[in-house]
Amino acid sequence: MTATDTPSTAQSTTAPSPAPHTCAPVGSGVASLRAGEVQLLACFAATQRRGPLRAARVSVSEGSTVLVAGVDAQRSLFVEPHLLAGPIAADQAWAVMQDLFKLALVARTHPGSRAVLLLAGEPAAVAARRFLTRAPGLAVVEAAVVGTPTA
Repeated sequence: MTATDTPSTAQSTTAPSPAPHTCAPVGSGVASLRAGEVQLLACFAATQRRGPLRAARVSVSEGSTVLVAGVDAQRSLFVEPHLLAGPIAADQAWAVMQDLFKLALVARTHPGSRAVLLLAGEPAAVAARRFLTRAPGLAVVEAAVVGTPTA
């Protein structure tokens, strides 16, 4: 999710997650959206039995990097969270597609890694999976919902 998204584009209905993390709605506004994405990352990291996921610049070619919102310490898990629970609206699709292509690039330049588009609800994940099937080059990316096992 980017700073240009509006509070109305973010919905948060999440599956239960292991304690001590909570994935409850965090309010409205850009800062709240970012806080919600951080919570999604923490919940997902807990379900994957990974350490914390932190934003990091990731090399994709000689001298080129991209910023990924959630990267584990081993740099083997790359996650982009979106606080979307319902179907992905047309005005949200560009941000989701941008992250899908970024994650595909990262996965291809880091063989053996996992690239995950993390969403807050199954309807959003269904829509993202439709995007993935339409572009075969994106098949290296998983669409996951917090609390749903992906591996």
